[in-house]
Amino acid sequence: MTLNKQYNFKSKPEYISKFLSIFNCILPEENHLTKTELLIFSEFLSLDDSYDKKRYSSKGINKVYSNLKERGFIISKQSIYTYIYSLIDKNFIIKQEDNYKKTNKIIEDLIKKNENNTEITFKLILDADNS
Repeated sequence: MTLNKQYNFKSKPEYISKFLSIFNCILPEENHLTKTELLIFSEFLSLDDSYDKKRYSSKGINKVYSNLKERGFIISKQSIYTYIYSLIDKNFIIKQEDNYKKTNKIIEDLIKKNENNTEITFKLILDADNS
């Protein structure tokens, strides 16, 4: 059986949010992102390259806070910090020894690789013997 679904996105945050939502489905349950984590992580990943080294610093947090506020999403900056640590716990963000935080390379590569009209295929296999 084959199911096809095509999405057309108006913005990078919208694309990233949908990509992460789909990706979220195949993750182990303990690593699933909540709706708010998806929203916040999508905003961080949508920041332009000038935020590359400061994406999860106060500069990036301020920009994400501002973007969310413009769209009517009410959240405190402290809550954004809390969500960053939740994303670290789930390995979406990697915290290095010097406290520098960066996006998990696998996630980063998947998103960059699939930004331009790329087909993504997930294959689910049900092993009937283990039911």
